[in-house]
Amino acid sequence: MTSSRAEFAEAKLKREGKDVATLTITDLAGNPGARAKLGAASERLNGFPVAENGSDESAILVKDRFTVRVASGALRHDERKVWLSKLDLYGLSTL
Repeated sequence: MTSSRAEFAEAKLKREGKDVATLTITDLAGNPGARAKLGAASERLNGFPVAENGSDESAILVKDRFTVRVASGALRHDERKVWLSKLDLYGLSTL
């Protein structure tokens, strides 16, 4: 069964045919607690708050509404931030 939710999108990032990371975008319009937690992060990436969640996930808050996450046990936080910085976060912020 395939789940189709308008507030969530997921993609697998592959290298040489192997899964390296999972990228998700979630609309947090109905989750103010999650928005507040990530919004309070002291670290910034391209002007947006970014935080490491555990040892295998990094997340960024865009427009105080969308969270973009890169999850990977194979990548460090700084490597996951590189993937986040390659995304069109400003384009996402116009939605």
